[in-house]
Amino acid sequence: MKKPSMRLLLSVCCLFSLLLFRNPLSAAETRIWTDSSGQFKIEAEFVRIQDEKVILKKTDGKTQSVPLAKLSKADRDYAVKQAENPFEADDTEPVKAKNSASKPRETGESATLFDVPAKPIRLQNAASISSSAETQWSLAPDPALVTKLTKKPRSVAFQVGKFPFSTRTKDAGFFVYGTADAPKVLYAVQVDMSNVTDNSFRPSSANRQAVSSESADSSRTLVFPGDLATGKGTALTFPQKITPFGVSPDGTKALFRKEEWGRGLDTGKKKYLYIVRIEDGKLLPAAAFEPFAGSSRNTSGNNTFGDRDSDIEWAAWVDDKNILVESGKHQLALVNTDSGEAVWQCSVTGNAHRVLSPGGRYMLAGRSGHRTALLETKTGEVLGELADTIPYSFADYAFSPDGSKIASYYNSMLKIWDAATGKSSEAYYIGEQQGLPFVRWTDNRYLLASQHLIDTETQSPLWSYRGLTNNPQFFAGYLWYRSGISETKTITGIVLPHPEALTSVNLPEEQRFALLPGTEVTLQIEDSLQEGRNEIQKHFQKVIEDNGWVLKPDAEIKLILKVSKEPPEKIVYTAGRGFAPPILGRSGGTEITFTPGKFSIEIQKEGKAIWSRFRRQLPPNNISLDEIKQKSLQSIVDKAVRKAEYKEWFLESSIPKKIPNTGLAGESILSESGMSTMSAPKPVKK
Repeated sequence: MKKPSMRLLLSVCCLFSLLLFRNPLSAAETRIWTDSSGQFKIEAEFVRIQDEKVILKKTDGKTQSVPLAKLSKADRDYAVKQAENPFEADDTEPVKAKNSASKPRETGESATLFDVPAKPIRLQNAASISSSAETQWSLAPDPALVTKLTKKPRSVAFQVGKFPFSTRTKDAGFFVYGTADAPKVLYAVQVDMSNVTDNSFRPSSANRQAVSSESADSSRTLVFPGDLATGKGTALTFPQKITPFGVSPDGTKALFRKEEWGRGLDTGKKKYLYIVRIEDGKLLPAAAFEPFAGSSRNTSGNNTFGDRDSDIEWAAWVDDKNILVESGKHQLALVNTDSGEAVWQCSVTGNAHRVLSPGGRYMLAGRSGHRTALLETKTGEVLGELADTIPYSFADYAFSPDGSKIASYYNSMLKIWDAATGKSSEAYYIGEQQGLPFVRWTDNRYLLASQHLIDTETQSPLWSYRGLTNNPQFFAGYLWYRSGISETKTITGIVLPHPEALTSVNLPEEQRFALLPGTEVTLQIEDSLQEGRNEIQKHFQKVIEDNGWVLKPDAEIKLILKVSKEPPEKIVYTAGRGFAPPILGRSGGTEITFTPGKFSIEIQKEGKAIWSRFRRQLPPNNISLDEIKQKSLQSIVDKAVRKAEYKEWFLESSIPKKIPNTGLAGESILSESGMSTMSAPKPVKK
């Protein structure tokens, strides 16, 4: 037999050496994997990372998935290095836009940014504060840390990307922060591609992601850090749903909640709060917390209503170290992020806007009975209660930039409080509310309320703005808003009021208002209003007297009360389960005709409405089984319509004393390029 040559032997030895001493990152290797507690171990080789889980192949050939967050730090680091980077940009160029943000870049820590172990925070050791305590109002004004920018800022355009029609996108929020010389913005957009069936689809480089039918959660979040001084920004993509809650006052850290897309009644998926460092357009992991660990009443393991005890409903920075966080069951707590301990806790009411003073020293929070309490954020101490408040759950509140005044806006009515004393002005009407109520001060005299620019000293609407989102931000003398097409979103800052809006400030009160005390008014009650007619007439005669108006037949201004019928519509009742009554609004049941009634109060000048209020009747929902046995469903609904209880609504109604002259206010449209005038103020008849 021929002996192998020396050259062949050397080749085989070299090949064996390469296999023996190969680079461990060039291919997977069998290793001992350990969990974060060190108690559980498994021998396997790395396959891939999928859906925040590490897929491992065991020595018997079977695969097993392990949550990345449960592995030891060494194993997490190893898995991330082994995995292909899912954030690498492709060659597709983003949509061109003015001041366009840069293409997404690799963040390095992106894969594990929201997978660090969360520290549980238990509230048992925190001081318990009673939000129902009765105390004397006491407040020293708490002004904003940054009052004015040194240079005019630039708009920043962010490339969101083009998605299929079935994709759901949501603006999770934006926050403007920084110093007078370096204003910045953090903007987030949530993307849900669970309805996308075309797996060949690949978005643009601004939000690269692979849509996999194997993925249980195809949520993504695009996070955009931007520099408003230069007009440039960065685009980052994260493979989960995250919601931003704000940036620390020093601008170095951001607060996020990690969650899953809610489906049906699923809750208990919003438990984790993450603090992320912001460095040169990158987001880097800092800390993670489970603020309400152990608070869930749900012990069955199912995602039901009980899980809301441990959900995070809202959070905000108080200063650079402390955060306020509220649970789904409205338990409010102050958490020190350095120690990870809760300082104090108290219960607040739900469905309310949580409002911090400009410097973060105070907070307005809802109390029982539609009251509003003032808390000191560091101690949780109740410092007082706003007098003569309005239903907090339906109102928006805001502190002025210097912290000296508080504004509330609800149902087209604006009220101003002196922050030092808690005393309020009389609520006044500023024009019809558009969308959800929001109020933002533009400086210490003027504010925006539901797209209306208001002069709080003269109580006059000066201008209105189209294209303004329901959550504009005020920072350093500028009002910031988001606009743009679906593929490109732009953050723009403007100074209000602009000179054109101030043209009517110094006009006499008689020209600024269409209706004032002393104005002659006719009370006109339509024949359609019969039930309680005499009581309703006396009530509105008293309203006219209290408002200082003069009741006079055939006056130019008419106060009209009427009851009318709306067009008929089809509604459906479905039989309830077991002994439950029929349920309104579900398909597949009994369809009947419903003709709703409408009760309205309207003030007309020269035949045109200058103020109105109405209530539209709803179909009955509580129908007993005994009634159905005796009569048909249609006859029961018809009877409910005829017996409409509109008398109480009229007797509880009031009218503001002053109605502004809507012809004075001009209108502008806000877009990514700035503000353009749609109409200027009209001349006023003397």
